[in-house]
Amino acid sequence: MMKQRFLVVYEHGKRNYGGFAPDVLGCVSTGKTLAEMRRMMREALEAHLEMTAEYGDPLPQPVT
Repeated sequence: MMKQRFLVVYEHGKRNYGGFAPDVLGCVSTGKTLAEMRRMMREALEAHLEMTAEYGDPLPQPVT
C-alpha cells in the first residue's frame, strides 16, 4: 500500500482540540488532549480513505 501524507490542522478550543485535513473533505475529529486528537485524527483519516477506496471513488491527493 502506498503511503501519503496529508496536512492536518489542529485547533485548541477552551475544553478540547479539534482537527481537520483540508485535502480530505469531511474528515474531522476532536479530542480532550493533543495526543488524543492526533490519534483520533489518524484513525479518522485511515477509515475515511479506506471507505473511499472501497466505494471505488478517487482518493484525494495531498496538495496543501
